Amino acid sequence: MPSKQGMSLVAIVALVLLWGPATADAGDWTGTRSVASKSRNLTGFSADLGDNGYAVMAYVVPGESLPGEFEGAVFVKVRRPGERHFRAAIFRGVTRSPFTDVEIGPGGMTLVTYRGENGLWRVATRWPSGGWLGTQELQGASSVEAPMVRIGREGSAAILGLNSDPATGRSVDVALRDPASGLFSDWVAVSAPENAVGSFASIAPSAFGGWTVVWSSPCSVGDGLGEVRWVELDSSAVTDPYVVRGSGCVTRGLDLQADRQGNQFLRIGLADGIQLAARKHDRSFGQAAEVTAAADRTDAGHLAVSGDGQATLIWSRAKPGKPTDAYLYVTARPGGHPAPPRKIRGLRLYRESANDVLKDAAPLPHGSLALAFTRSWFTGRRLVKVKVGTAIWKSGTRIEHPLYTRSGPAGRFVNRIGVETSFRGSALTWWSTQTELTARPLGYWWRAKL
Repeated sequence: MPSKQGMSLVAIVALVLLWGPATADAGDWTGTRSVASKSRNLTGFSADLGDNGYAVMAYVVPGESLPGEFEGAVFVKVRRPGERHFRAAIFRGVTRSPFTDVEIGPGGMTLVTYRGENGLWRVATRWPSGGWLGTQELQGASSVEAPMVRIGREGSAAILGLNSDPATGRSVDVALRDPASGLFSDWVAVSAPENAVGSFASIAPSAFGGWTVVWSSPCSVGDGLGEVRWVELDSSAVTDPYVVRGSGCVTRGLDLQADRQGNQFLRIGLADGIQLAARKHDRSFGQAAEVTAAADRTDAGHLAVSGDGQATLIWSRAKPGKPTDAYLYVTARPGGHPAPPRKIRGLRLYRESANDVLKDAAPLPHGSLALAFTRSWFTGRRLVKVKVGTAIWKSGTRIEHPLYTRSGPAGRFVNRIGVETSFRGSALTWWSTQTELTARPLGYWWRAKL
């Protein structure tokens, strides 16, 4: 799922006309809607889906700030199960960071994380049919910049952050939620002091309330000497770090995901390729397998893991000096090796413009995926025009042409985009736009298949 960041938004009626579905047979996808109906600059957007149409989104409205500083207001919007629209935005507090993270877990437990004005990270909790519970501040680790929230089974949850403390160096810190009390622990470093920490980390639930954390070591593209380490932890103990065998120098991210049994899959983004490693919940990671060809240029890849343990890893392929000529994918089962790469059939590629460009992927039941695309081209005046597309696809089948929105105004392009899915198959695609004259987003839009 995929920076979260001027000009004012146009009215929502105009947005529906400009960004509505390009075809009449939109299926179950809603029309496009703006996140905020008033004219506002937005940043820090995050969203997630539960069952029966339940959804939560959070964002930050920037305020007037001094140079080099940031101040904004955090807002949250909720769509209750069975309701057609999101309710009015709720003000959560003042923040010093243009960042939020929303996560909805099994049973609908919802966590929203943001940094308070005092620099400490805060967590707000709610359930689908109730209101917001008291907000908790996480003590310590104020140097964490963008924490990752994950929810496990039976009320367990974890928040992961890279803590760049000038005094002690970088560490991987975690706060765990006690299912009985509903409270998170203080931040605790889970990386060993003798092992230097690189730029990437990820976390996923394992079996029986435990968690697995992975992180990269520092490395450079030239030396290629990096590796990925991992630990298991729960509320009482942390294991010594292990090494993912065969892992390389991570320069394009780590993504650890788990199925409902705690089996895990790890995408490793190298400078010139992508690796995939898998493990069953009671065993170690297998050898990291490089799934990309050495001569190809690739993106960092998109991993999606379904609840029943079907993992699909998709990436683009381009020859040196050429545009993308294919999207390839591999599938894997818990503890096994990835299958040989295959092409996704049916995408429009290798053209001068208006190609299908995959931006994000998220799992649906029974191994299907929700995919988010963009398509762009230049007008006669050399201004960019962009559409946002969505598709539902299953490995081994030919993809139907993505359902695209109408293009927005010339000169406006997509800054961020993501797709979120629920356990029962709902999907929500969101994106932000900006002009070519500014790096600040104008605002965020969304459409859903509920």
